[in-house]
Amino acid sequence: MSFDWDHFLPVADELLEAAPDEFAEARWRSAASRAYYAAFGGCIDLLARRDQAIDAGDVGVHERVIHGFARHPSRGWQAIGRRLRYLRRTRIHADYRRATAFSEERAREAVLAAHRLLADLQRI
Repeated sequence: MSFDWDHFLPVADELLEAAPDEFAEARWRSAASRAYYAAFGGCIDLLARRDQAIDAGDVGVHERVIHGFARHPSRGWQAIGRRLRYLRRTRIHADYRRATAFSEERAREAVLAAHRLLADLQRI
C-alpha cells in the first residue's frame, strides 16, 4: 500500500495547535513544510489519475509539477499551480532559511493554502 500524501495535512494542523513553548517556531516551520508536501502529493496523484504520472523522486520534479499546472489552459489548474508555487517558496523558507524568523501567521497561511489547494483538486 502506498503512502497517502494527504495525511501530511492533519499533521500540519496538529503542529499548529500545540501550546506555545520554546519549540513553537520549529513546529510552525514543520507545519508549512508538511502542508507543501500534502499539496505537492495531491498534485502528483491527480496527474497519475490523468495518465500523466511523474516520479516524485525525479530531479526537478517540483518545478515540473508546478509548471504543468501553471501552464495548463484551464484557469483552475493555473490557480493550483500558483498556489503550489507559493507553498513551495514558503517551504523553502521554512526548511532552509534559518537566519530569518518564521511566524505562526505564515505557517497558518501555508496550511490554509494547502487545504484550499486540495479542495480545488477535488473539483477538477
